[in-house]
Amino acid sequence: MEKYVITGKQRLSGEIEISGAKNSAVAILPATVLIKAKYFIDNVPDIADISVIIDILRYLGAEVKITKTGKYRRTLEIDTTGVQSKEIPYEFSRKLRASYYFLGSMLGRFSFAKVAMPGGCNFGGRRPINFHLDAFETLGAATSVLGSLEIDLKHPSLASTLNAVITAINSNCTTVIKNAFIDEHIKDILKILSSGNKADIEYDEDDKIITVDGCVPDCEEFNFASEIIFDEQSKNLTADHILTSLHSNSATVIKNAATDEKTVKLISLLNEMGENITICPDNSVVIPPIKRNDHYSVVSVKAEELTGSTFTFTTVSVGATVNLMLAAVLAEGTTTINNAAREPHIVDLANFLNRMGASIRGAGTDTIKIYGKPELQYVEGKVITHEVIPDQIEAGTYMVAAAATGGDITIINVVPQHLDTITDRLRACGCTVEEGGDSVRVISNGSLKACNLRTKPYPGFPTDMQPQFTTLLTICEGRSDITDAIWGNRFKYTHQLQKMGADIFVESSNTSATVEGVATLHGANVTADDLRAGAAMIIAGLCAEGETAISNIHYIDRGYESIVDKLTSVGAKIERRTFPDQNEISCCN
Repeated sequence: MEKYVITGKQRLSGEIEISGAKNSAVAILPATVLIKAKYFIDNVPDIADISVIIDILRYLGAEVKITKTGKYRRTLEIDTTGVQSKEIPYEFSRKLRASYYFLGSMLGRFSFAKVAMPGGCNFGGRRPINFHLDAFETLGAATSVLGSLEIDLKHPSLASTLNAVITAINSNCTTVIKNAFIDEHIKDILKILSSGNKADIEYDEDDKIITVDGCVPDCEEFNFASEIIFDEQSKNLTADHILTSLHSNSATVIKNAATDEKTVKLISLLNEMGENITICPDNSVVIPPIKRNDHYSVVSVKAEELTGSTFTFTTVSVGATVNLMLAAVLAEGTTTINNAAREPHIVDLANFLNRMGASIRGAGTDTIKIYGKPELQYVEGKVITHEVIPDQIEAGTYMVAAAATGGDITIINVVPQHLDTITDRLRACGCTVEEGGDSVRVISNGSLKACNLRTKPYPGFPTDMQPQFTTLLTICEGRSDITDAIWGNRFKYTHQLQKMGADIFVESSNTSATVEGVATLHGANVTADDLRAGAAMIIAGLCAEGETAISNIHYIDRGYESIVDKLTSVGAKIERRTFPDQNEISCCN
């Protein structure tokens, strides 16, 4: 097991070069499949997600050559002439959500695509793919999700229903539970599981049906122990964490847990179903690792022909906007996307597709028009070149790190306009931010004041920066109110900050939090709950007193290139260390 180990309270000063944008590259590389061509794509980041995309391209038959062109810069030469239509298996798709972009590109080229249900970071239930499927159907495609399960309970009871629900959650497919036992207690449990961080669950009390979109653990296997420490304010979350910890690949210890009658009854019920949860004399609760269920779904899309149409998103979806653009460039006629995502990587993808011979207008606004054609106007033999834009979120992360450490960092290879909302909030906290042509400089004297934060789709404050900025607010003087309703449980990392002394309270809706600034954080053993939460833990460790060790760092590897080298170059004391695995833990002596 590897961890990042940080010795905090080092003032960061110097220059950091930003890599290419993860969110652009993971869309642009699947787009290469649309036609038989050769590509020269520069500024592709060296991160785990890109490695998976490259593996998928090679699996499909593409030739990919990687050339290092700078310290944090590399070029991919891609030849998609030999690409064949294949189902993308779960061994690839489970590692990142962006694998679903091959649905759009392969549908466009082959009129057919199959991708195992994708994985990625888990922010609260399954990030729904229904927007993607609805968009494909608008173009004339038939869509289906194969591999769904059906459970018909012959003897419905609370125990059998809960057993079926937890089994369904631990799969990667849709499960329909018929003849389910549904009372107020099971409704409470379903609400916990649904809003906690695991799966989308719906129920029909009249028909006695529960539908579960399962969510197996994403990315790499977890081979280490987790620890949750409650205070008096958070003890009431014990039942929530017991249920959601059943889904973890690691053993979990909940210290200072509630042991009231309701919690004890829940544990007893779960143990009757075959779990092995222990209540210890010191009021700790130990939950063993998950029992894996390897069922998973396959998303299938096919069309005799694709025809341009108009599609309006009821909720802005970056991923579905990308997929619709990919499929629509080879559709006959014009496709109009209303309420489209406006992020910089949407514009970057549109520019790349236009270089391939597509005709896309309006990217960066909420209305995108794609003037489709059965064949793109590509000159055979010509190499298509493109440079991926700088990573807005990586840049924002280092900007916040400068602020949190009272530092002075110049961040180069950026588009300052992409960072406007981050710059605005840093200035509100008392930092100085100077903008150059392709750089920003953040100067902090360490005297920071609270500010409020609300995430919104671009050009609003990005949800992918909320955990990092909330971490900064924990050491700002005064009270800060944070709202992030884009994903259902983007605040699940906050109990890690509480271990370090943060004064933070998350509302029951899991969409807002209140922070009271403290003088300093203190080093602790913490876990990266997802990619951006991992970045938040690094920032917390950098500004904390003492030593911080961060587990689950494969999440951070997914989106940050050479993060140790970059931080070390500006004065951070951070290193990657290997520790013995801890598969089993016990708190009972």
